[in-house]
Amino acid sequence: MEGLRELTGSIEISNAPAKVLVIDSPDLLEQIGLVLRDSGFEVMSFSSADEIRTCLKQRACDVVLVDVEFAAGMGIDIFAGSATSEGQIPTIVASANPTLGEVLRAWNNAASFFLKKPFDLPRTVASLRDAVDNKRFYERVIARIDELEETNDRLSRENDWLRQQAEQFETFERIAKSIASSLELDKVLKEILLSIGNAVQFDRVVLSLIDWDRKLEEAVMGMGIPEDEYEAVLAEKVWPLSDDKIAPWAKQVLHDKSKYFANGDFGEGETAEKAARLFPGPMAKIPLVVKDVVVGTITVDNHRSGQPITEEQTAVLERFTEYAAIAIMNAKLYMRAVEAQNELKEAQEKLIEAERLRTIARMVATVNHEINNPLCSILLSAQMLQTMLAKGDEAMRQKAKSILENADRIASIVSKLENIQRAAPTAATQDGKMFDLDEMSNLETT
Repeated sequence: MEGLRELTGSIEISNAPAKVLVIDSPDLLEQIGLVLRDSGFEVMSFSSADEIRTCLKQRACDVVLVDVEFAAGMGIDIFAGSATSEGQIPTIVASANPTLGEVLRAWNNAASFFLKKPFDLPRTVASLRDAVDNKRFYERVIARIDELEETNDRLSRENDWLRQQAEQFETFERIAKSIASSLELDKVLKEILLSIGNAVQFDRVVLSLIDWDRKLEEAVMGMGIPEDEYEAVLAEKVWPLSDDKIAPWAKQVLHDKSKYFANGDFGEGETAEKAARLFPGPMAKIPLVVKDVVVGTITVDNHRSGQPITEEQTAVLERFTEYAAIAIMNAKLYMRAVEAQNELKEAQEKLIEAERLRTIARMVATVNHEINNPLCSILLSAQMLQTMLAKGDEAMRQKAKSILENADRIASIVSKLENIQRAAPTAATQDGKMFDLDEMSNLETT
C-alpha cells in the first residue's frame, strides 16, 4: 500500500462517518449498534432480505458486518450481493461456530476480515475502520486514475493540436522561404494563395496590394471563388484609402496594422455596404507588413460554410504573412530595378546614337568644306565650257553637259549631307559604314 501511495501522491481520504450495514440477529443488533455508534460509525440494519439486497445493490453502505449463518438463514448470499460493477463492498464476516469451509469461502470471496464470535470489540472496530479506510483510499485512487486518464487524454489532444500547428508552421516557413527567393510578382502572389489554401482551410482567400501613392487598395488575386462570384468579388476590387473615405475597419488593418474580424457587420456607409455585400459571412483581414509599412492584405472568409474563423487560424496566417510581405516587397523592388535597368539601357542607346550623329555631323562639315570649293570650280568651268561650245561640235557639247549634270548631282548630295538629322543604316549594310541619305535628310530626292 505504501508503494501505491507513493505512485498516487498525496490523496485526501474522507473523514465522514462510515456507514456500516450490520446483518445479524435482532438481539445482537442493538448492542453492536451502541458500540459502533460510540466509535463514530453510522449503523444501518434492515429486517427484510429485499431491503438488504437493495442497500447492497445501491452501495448505500461503506462496509458490511455480517453473520454468515444468519444471512444464509435469510436466504442472502452476501458475497453475491456485495459484488457490484463498481467493485466489492468491504465485508467483515463473523460466525459463532465457523467451519473451515465457511472460512475458506469467505476468503475466496475477498472478505476483508473473518471474526469469531463472541466479538473482540476493539478488534471489530479496528477491522471496520481499516476496511473503510482501504475502501475510501482505493476509491480515491480510482478517482485519481480517472483524473489522470482525463488529463492524459486532454494533453494528448493538445499535443496533437500542437503537432498540427508545428507542421503548419514548418510548411508555411518552408514555402515562405521559397516564395521570398522568387522575384516574379505574379508567381509570388500565386504561391501565397496556394500556400494558404493548402495549410489552412477557408472558403475564399483574396490577396490585395496597397498603393500608398494613389491611396488605393486593389484586389489582385483570389482563390476558392466560383466563376459566378469571381467577377463580382474582383469587379469592385479598388478600395479608397484617403482620409475622408477609408472605413474604420480598414484603418484598423492598414493604420493600426492589426487583424480585423467581422461576421457580415461592417458598420454604416457606402464602403461598409460594399464590404458586407462581398463578405456576408465570417471573415478576417490581415495586413502584410514590411518595415512598418503595409504592402498588402490577405482577406479570408467562410461565407459558404459559415464556420467561425478562429484566433488559432489567423495566428498561423500571421506567421506566414511576415514572409509573404517580404516576398511581395522583394518582387516589387525587382520590378522597379528591371524597369530602371531598361530605362538606363534606353538612355545609353540614345547617348550612343547622339554621339554617333555628332561624329557624322563633324564629318559632314569637313566633307562639305573640302568638296564644295573644288566643286564650285568644276561647276563654273563646266558652265563656261558649255557656253563656249553652244555652236560647236555636238559630241563636245554632250560631254560638257555630262560634266555639268554630274557636278550638280555631287552638289545635291553635299546639300543632303548638310541637312542630316538622324542616322539610318540602309538595308544593304549593317556595319554602319553606309547610310541612306534620303532617310537621313529632310530633303526630297529629285
